[in-house]
Amino acid sequence: MNITDELLAAYADNELDAATRAEVEAAVAHDPALAARVQAHRELRTRLSSAFDPVLDEHVPERLLAAANAP
Repeated sequence: MNITDELLAAYADNELDAATRAEVEAAVAHDPALAARVQAHRELRTRLSSAFDPVLDEHVPERLLAAANAP
């Protein structure tokens, strides 16, 4: 199996089906470089989440609500 960056990102984000996840887990278990790439992705996701998750709790300005609801 060719382990691409996209596949590793999907693995780290728990977005793979069980069969593909098992294949990637086996590859990661036997390749320290792959394990390091997965860890780097998880660390990046954590940093991005901590930076941008608070935006989800912000109040949406009335002007934007009005624009979104306009015909």
